[in-house]
Amino acid sequence: MKPAISPRMSQPMIDMFRSRSLRGRPLQGGCHIGNKRAGRLGLPYGSHKAGRTSVGLSHGYLRVRSPRCVRGCRSGKPSHSSRLPAFGVWKSALHSRDARVCLLRGGAGPCDPPAMRTAFIGAYGYGNLGDELCLIEAMQEFPPGEPPSGGAFAFTQNPAWTNRCVPGLAGTFATLEEMLALDPQRVVYGGGGIGGRADFEEYLPWMAAALDRGIPVHVHNIGIARIAGAGMEYGPGEGWPHPLLGRVLENLASFTVRDHRSVDMVAEWGVPVVPGVTRYPERAIAAEGDLAEAILPRGRKLLGISIINTNQMARCLEADGGTVRTLLARFPDHAVVPICSTLHVDSDEEDDGSGFHRFAGMFLGDREIVAPQLTERGFWGSEVTPRRLKGIIARLDTLVSQRKHNCIHGLGAGVPTIGLSPMEDDSVRRVFVTLANQLPAGSACIGLEEHPG
Repeated sequence: MKPAISPRMSQPMIDMFRSRSLRGRPLQGGCHIGNKRAGRLGLPYGSHKAGRTSVGLSHGYLRVRSPRCVRGCRSGKPSHSSRLPAFGVWKSALHSRDARVCLLRGGAGPCDPPAMRTAFIGAYGYGNLGDELCLIEAMQEFPPGEPPSGGAFAFTQNPAWTNRCVPGLAGTFATLEEMLALDPQRVVYGGGGIGGRADFEEYLPWMAAALDRGIPVHVHNIGIARIAGAGMEYGPGEGWPHPLLGRVLENLASFTVRDHRSVDMVAEWGVPVVPGVTRYPERAIAAEGDLAEAILPRGRKLLGISIINTNQMARCLEADGGTVRTLLARFPDHAVVPICSTLHVDSDEEDDGSGFHRFAGMFLGDREIVAPQLTERGFWGSEVTPRRLKGIIARLDTLVSQRKHNCIHGLGAGVPTIGLSPMEDDSVRRVFVTLANQLPAGSACIGLEEHPG
């Protein structure tokens, strides 16, 4: 079979297909493909009857055709064809005549039962609404159903706060032992910027413990940071890759990341997996407008400002303040709304309220600031949720934000959004590059120099 190369495919995918390097490798973000060794490879939900399986490439998607599913399908009907994202992780040879296939479709798949008790793990309960936003999206992508046969259970450091932000949780847990005691039918490591070394090292033992018990594990919609010690020249990074990394990643039920830069970061680890790309699906989460209606004025032009309280950003604002003043001069008649998505429980730098006040002292002068209570920890902690924050952002005429999940809210709500961040930090730029063909008019990304030349 010689699949056509679609012009919509990314160049890395084209190169991989032409080199035939995908053959015999995991395909993810949509499917598991195994052969007679499928049981050992851990196909979790069901299999397709032995027979000829054909795989083609069309319009940037892989097309997998196989005989009818013989067990475990939700509908009980034959499933002959599935359209899968072209980036993915392959579990074994595509061209096997006796291939056994379980299609996951980038999340819950047609072989999943309608209710699966699901444990969601990630950085929840720490005071970052972006993480809870990703939990909402993960629960939509992996619908758990209702107890007793189903139900969504989440790790959190603050059960009351996470339950308020994420309606529909059946319960929470705080330790690996508590998670395993729930007897979950699958585990989802889901969402947020949890692709750094500290987060992986925290949760790899959790994922390995689940896999050892035969529980399918999904890594979903995460942002990957560059980790020193991945065999590249940028740092020693002793102890990385983690000894569990390869075993966990090569046995996942699905693996997706937010952007193609994260795919590159995974490639540096030397593990033979290629994750699927989600492109920030949390941007589609619906807003709630009740809080915005209560605290924002009508008939005023509104400029939202979101700044993280990092020392690096403070140095950039000081050194490259002229760029900021030029930007603000474009909005002379706008009232300013502080946009805070993170008031972290144990990090002064991850405090958007303090970041806003520092920015205001440097640049806002006598501009009118509306809804200043959004910077206050008590009001914010009791009133603001991911959907309510998006409702506030949706009322803005323009948003200027260093916080990427506020950028995602703005772009998802159709608000002109200007990313503003240190030039050396690519996390905000990744959002604008990934969503470049969907940016509202007037959107842009501006980098600030810490040492302007």
